[in-house]
Amino acid sequence: MILIIYLFFHNKTTFQQIRLTTFLQIDAIYKLTWNNLPLLVFGSIDANRHFKAFGMALISQDEDSECYTHLLNSINALALQEFNKPCGSNHIMAEVHYPWKKR
Repeated sequence: MILIIYLFFHNKTTFQQIRLTTFLQIDAIYKLTWNNLPLLVFGSIDANRHFKAFGMALISQDEDSECYTHLLNSINALALQEFNKPCGSNHIMAEVHYPWKKR
């Protein structure tokens, strides 16, 4: 059995901005922690096209569909808890890497 550790961080003030957007961006950052755990950062862009992070999640394995499902469920649960309604994001953008292509 593999134990998956999933830590979800957010700032209440910035997380409130999630109500103003229908477009959510998610990306994983590697080589940021001492043991190279992926850090998922999620947020959206403002009217001036500057990225605003709403929160992040530190996970103990490589990113996969289960990881993103858990992140989106956590965001939705937090939105229900904070705003009494689910997250209203209609579009989600995540970076895609093709392992068979050279970088």
